[in-house]
Amino acid sequence: MLEVNAFTISVPGFTLGPVDLSVKRGEFLSIIGPTGSGKSMLLEGIMGVLPENRRQFSGKVKWDGRDITHASPEERHFGIVYQDAALFPHLNCLDNILYGTRYRAIDETTVGNRLEWLVNRFKIRHLLDRRPDRLSGGERQRVALARVLILEPRLILLDEPLSALDPIFRQEIRQLIVDLHHELGLTFIMVSHDFFEVRHMADSVILLSKGKIVQQGTPDEVMGHLGHWWPH
Repeated sequence: MLEVNAFTISVPGFTLGPVDLSVKRGEFLSIIGPTGSGKSMLLEGIMGVLPENRRQFSGKVKWDGRDITHASPEERHFGIVYQDAALFPHLNCLDNILYGTRYRAIDETTVGNRLEWLVNRFKIRHLLDRRPDRLSGGERQRVALARVLILEPRLILLDEPLSALDPIFRQEIRQLIVDLHHELGLTFIMVSHDFFEVRHMADSVILLSKGKIVQQGTPDEVMGHLGHWWPH
């Protein structure tokens, strides 16, 4: 279980928090809110991407009761996928997928087995020799997901992974994420602006406004109270 308690991040002109939330193992939480409400900042705070000046944040982040507030992103064993996939442009897809394994104590057989499963599951074998600039948006997101999943993260953070895709690829990647959630029992936290995605994918939702959680509940509960907080 992920627990975030009284978590605050302050940067010039904006403060996120204090935020309190908990996410059960296997849950799919969606974070929604107007532009500039602090959604991506919260995601990166959970990941451990924090201001260099440690006085700019306070509060606690715990995983299964263990305090990981000051743990590095690598030590948390979480994975993050960004809107633009953030693949290394100078590496082909295979090297992108395997990049993180060189920094983890994972034996070659295990890596090979995981890679084979991901390549087959995501249907990306024909892409392994290509560089990111030769991929479609949907292909880039498949490779980005494979790069995260090969490390078997405890939690996957998604920062609007579908918003830059055309409708066909968007539907494909959305269904792929839903299937992975059900098949593997993974825990997801996803930032989204798309209400259809939230209803289709999430078990629970939090609504951020001006850096604070102003509503939380099931998708139907939160969607019914958007008008008061969302600018028209």
